[in-house]
Amino acid sequence: MIFFKEWLEAGNDYLLSENKQEIVGLGTPKVIADILYEKFGKLSFQIAKWEKDYFLGEDTEAFIKSNPNISGDSWTWWTYSHKNSYKKEPSLTDFVLLYNSTTDRESYLKAYKHVIGEDYDESEYTIDEYVLKDNRDIYRKRIESNYLDKAFFSHSIIQDIMNKNLLDLSPYRKLSFNAAQDKYDKKNIFSLSPPLKIYNNGWKWINVGKKCNLLGKMMRNCGSVGAMSSDKDKTMIALFDKGNKPHVVVTYSPNQKKISGDQGHNVTEVKEKYGDYVLDLASFLGVAFDTEQTKSKLLKIKSILRDKFLSVEKISKEDDYYKIIFKNGKEYYSDSRSILSIDDLIEGAYILKNSDEEEEDDVMPANIFRKPIENRAANKPSIQDVRNVFVYQNQVIRLNPKIRYIPLNNMAV
Repeated sequence: MIFFKEWLEAGNDYLLSENKQEIVGLGTPKVIADILYEKFGKLSFQIAKWEKDYFLGEDTEAFIKSNPNISGDSWTWWTYSHKNSYKKEPSLTDFVLLYNSTTDRESYLKAYKHVIGEDYDESEYTIDEYVLKDNRDIYRKRIESNYLDKAFFSHSIIQDIMNKNLLDLSPYRKLSFNAAQDKYDKKNIFSLSPPLKIYNNGWKWINVGKKCNLLGKMMRNCGSVGAMSSDKDKTMIALFDKGNKPHVVVTYSPNQKKISGDQGHNVTEVKEKYGDYVLDLASFLGVAFDTEQTKSKLLKIKSILRDKFLSVEKISKEDDYYKIIFKNGKEYYSDSRSILSIDDLIEGAYILKNSDEEEEDDVMPANIFRKPIENRAANKPSIQDVRNVFVYQNQVIRLNPKIRYIPLNNMAV
């Protein structure tokens, strides 16, 4: 029995050595192979292969051609991919070089000068076997910390393997990294994640997690919550149509009780036709809609006014001015910062057109002074009228202090 146990342990050592050797055979440094095996065990070779695929893509020759600086017998895809393009501080490749050089004093001094750009000062510490050992340990910890902090390890499939949430890689082994990631994301989004809310037309809100590369590709954004919230439990929620195509993504912060960072494709403002879905999600979750982080002024207005309005309409494609009809039938206008009644707007436009006040440079251009309006009550404001009354707000108030520009945020009370 003892002999069998010793043989088994020796066999495990052999398998471990063989696994690491396969990783090194991919062009990965040995110290990185050690780290990968410690973190991923028997799955480490698959991770190493995916990392190479992640950096090189499917065409190694094309990668080399597109990076003309690659040369020399010592080049590997790994050392090049982890080398900084600027020299402000040592790169991961530099730390690996320093780590590997701690075998003897001469090699270390040579590597140190190559990385730092100057000779090592031995006036304080003489390079001996003890200093080399200490430095080797320091570099090993630095390499592991920097390496595992790289973007590759933030992908959902890698994260779930690290967290032991994904153990069976058989459905993904033969796929390229990008294909494996997409397949894994699709499974998580559409098979394992029940929609938060489904509408009668088949559209649905789905929690896609803190990072989703598939969503990033489809929405043409980073596919991550990023700096959208400081909530430790923040996550992305996406609006999909019945064909599983995404149109909107928001950041949900459960502890801060809000949704924020609403975006359409290419990090653009959410289209008007999708805005009500966003506000409905906030209502469904029982949280606030962050009006300070939204790019949509229309959503800001609707969120602040809540159920007080019948309609909010953008009156010009070129400018962000809106016509609001309240439930009591009253008509107001807004630039998303303040709100003004139709009566005050007409009065302000009339004042600007009929003022005898001399023009001030860069204040009121001559084209706003037009023929006087005889019957201001019968007049309907033009888009130019609306623009002028909001742009020259200070002049309007000076000419008639009774005109009330109400801060939009006050309407939330």
